Amino acid sequence: MSLYNISTKVLPHQNVSINHTISYAFSTRRLERDHVTQLFFYKNYDEVIRVATQYISSFQEEKKEDPNYIFAHEMLGKSFHMNEDYEPALIHHKAWLSLSLQKYGEIHTSTWDAYKQLGKLYADLSYVDEGLEYLKKSLIIAKRLAETSKAELVLTYRDLGLIYHRLGRYAESIETLTMAVELAEKGKIPVPLSSALGRVYRDKGNLQKALEYFQKALKEERNKETQVAQIYTELAQVYIQLGKTSEAFSYATKSLDIYMKHLKKKENLDIAYTYQTLAQCYASLKEYEKAEVFGKRALDLRIKIQGPVSHFVAKSYKVLGTIYSSMQRIDDAALNYHKGIDILTQIYGPLHPDLTAVQSLLENLNINSVHEMSEK
Repeated sequence: MSLYNISTKVLPHQNVSINHTISYAFSTRRLERDHVTQLFFYKNYDEVIRVATQYISSFQEEKKEDPNYIFAHEMLGKSFHMNEDYEPALIHHKAWLSLSLQKYGEIHTSTWDAYKQLGKLYADLSYVDEGLEYLKKSLIIAKRLAETSKAELVLTYRDLGLIYHRLGRYAESIETLTMAVELAEKGKIPVPLSSALGRVYRDKGNLQKALEYFQKALKEERNKETQVAQIYTELAQVYIQLGKTSEAFSYATKSLDIYMKHLKKKENLDIAYTYQTLAQCYASLKEYEKAEVFGKRALDLRIKIQGPVSHFVAKSYKVLGTIYSSMQRIDDAALNYHKGIDILTQIYGPLHPDLTAVQSLLENLNINSVHEMSEK
């Protein structure tokens, strides 16, 4: 894919005043950062992509160390990433990092952010070890920048905590996220961190602690509709584990309603996660046909967005395997468990806690199957 020939789709404009001013953004070959940043803030990612691509394609070779040119790559990489379009995101993130190193050197906020964003992107692409290395590089820079600003350090600790969580290293995740919280509180830096801690405590099995953090997160994010929807889904997952299906179903349906009302793009990983959660709710209610429908929706969306090898795809296979096990479709359950095991092994190796959980489900499935055959 050419860096200067990326096809984009322009969505209908939602904010007339913003889009009126953005039409002048490149008339003088200047990138009007405030306008583009405002578009990004309002999640108008397709318009950011259109405008920044137009700007980049008009640049002459000798001008490519211009700060506005570097900023255009930054905005393109971030917008493609937010749109879950990972291939062009990777191209622009790499260009952004290379240009930042040439222009500013290592100890600069642009270079720090480029390393950090690449780390997050590689994790989303299931190259988690590579993602961790990039985030560690960003941490080294953030510690140097902390002499004048602590915000970069808070954000880097947050993202490192998230990747440790994905790796199943829960103690390190909690420790790193707690460091981010302490720094944020001390410096009065408004970075929401409660939801991240809630997810780690939930997966670690401390459900009461998870509930406390998710309730706190609702207060932190109360004015942001899609973030509230994400937290509702996380709360639903906790209530599923607590065996409180009615509460879980209520939160999951509220989450889906918010997404359908407020998201332009109806095919994304957050909606897939809510579909998975609804599948688990229906399975708990023994409505297995509905559970299968929502489970397959989640799987199909995740494969479409991330490809066949991702942690989230593996989770979908685990959920579908459990649904089929409850339906006594033993072969289908085993097939899905095996697919999940293969993916998790490929990404993390043999020691990830999610892998151990699926292996245990498969082992119990085989034991129960042997018992049933012996009884016959």
